Amino acid sequence: MGLVFGLNILQSIIIVFLGNLIVLIPMLIQSHGGARYGLAEPQLTRSRWGIYGALFPSWIRAVIGAGWWGIESYIITEAITAMYTIFTGKIE
Repeated sequence: MGLVFGLNILQSIIIVFLGNLIVLIPMLIQSHGGARYGLAEPQLTRSRWGIYGALFPSWIRAVIGAGWWGIESYIITEAITAMYTIFTGKIE
């Protein structure tokens, strides 16, 4: 996708790396307690924020999950379209 916007291959790889790094840091912070104490994330959130305080982080996780589902669906659709174009030799 980055190549469409005029980025070269190295810039696209760096952008993907930075995006993964931005996502990795909060994931490591969030998962540390679960790995250390053997508790699931919702249990840790309720113990930190209380029953009603855990609703906000839960909704944030739900919105992020829905967004990732949409992004992954788009990528899969584009890959299938590209494979169809390559295998049939048709350009849409």
